[in-house]
Amino acid sequence: MPSQEENPKYYQAFSHQKKLKFSALNETTRAVSEQFLLVFDPLAVMESLKNAFFKDKVYLDAVLAFVSVFVVFVKEAASMLEGFVNELINESLNNNDTRSLSVAFLLIRQVSFQGGHVSQPYVTWFQNMFGDQGSTKLNNKRSVQLFVKFLSDIVPYEPAEYLKVHIIKAPQVPSKLREHVTDYVSLAKTRLMDLKEPVELMAMYGDSSGTSGMDVKSDHTKQVEQASADVEKVLESYEKSGKVPSTVMEAR
Repeated sequence: MPSQEENPKYYQAFSHQKKLKFSALNETTRAVSEQFLLVFDPLAVMESLKNAFFKDKVYLDAVLAFVSVFVVFVKEAASMLEGFVNELINESLNNNDTRSLSVAFLLIRQVSFQGGHVSQPYVTWFQNMFGDQGSTKLNNKRSVQLFVKFLSDIVPYEPAEYLKVHIIKAPQVPSKLREHVTDYVSLAKTRLMDLKEPVELMAMYGDSSGTSGMDVKSDHTKQVEQASADVEKVLESYEKSGKVPSTVMEAR
């Protein structure tokens, strides 16, 4: 289990990880990641990601940016990552491991940022995982205390939309343990007041777009076209010179 000093590194990433979604990445970052994905099998990529998140020294922004490209570029990536998230949730609650919880939540949000054509919205995932639409994993005192403490610890770093999800779609726990969730909800509401934000979810079910199926498809097409264009530029340069473009090398 990581020490209290290690956790802020993961917590701080929650505040800005949306800036690392595919559409916000620069061309060089995308090109480097896409070149890597052209060479390595998705299963090998997943193993590398699993190890990367738990290294003593990890540059989270770089890993999360890579996840964004992986999800858009590789068809099966989203389901693979969601499976890993489920493993992390189970492991964290069974072993009292807040770092695994942090990684799980960072990952599922990074996947959901890419759009409804890639993955379900975060609000749907959260409710299915911890709410009344699924079999909640929070069924004993230890798991409830760990989970609620984790959510409370990341409140200062949370964007408002996630606080709203956790309030309105509050985790389902045994009745004798509801006081823990009630305390968290009060804390989250106080934070929203500080941010001058209403509690309403607004368009969270649309998550990254809130648009029609036609618009989502158009967004997906744009992402695929951009990914293809980035790779073509790298490959064309390589064919002409026999060398990896300097912009790609500099980004490594």
